[in-house]
Amino acid sequence: AKDMHKQGYDTVIVTSDKDMGQMLDEQTYIYDSFKEELLDVQAFNQKMGFDVKKLPFYFALLGDSSDNIPGVRGIGKKGALDLVQAYDSLEQV
Repeated sequence: AKDMHKQGYDTVIVTSDKDMGQMLDEQTYIYDSFKEELLDVQAFNQKMGFDVKKLPFYFALLGDSSDNIPGVRGIGKKGALDLVQAYDSLEQV
């Protein structure tokens, strides 16, 4: 996808993995075939409630059991979302 992007093509990544949101930009989209949903940066930001650039920050707080990322003990989805909306990085928290 990144190689095609460099050549000026729009790309669509077919996945339901939210981690792949990190690849979104003005020419890269995600299609979730389970939900039949095409996401661009704006749609992803609206769906998640924060800018896609903060996705690694969000998963660092929340964790991701499918990727063996433990997260911060006591932080759930709401807590992670609140912190990501209020701060720009783990360092700030």
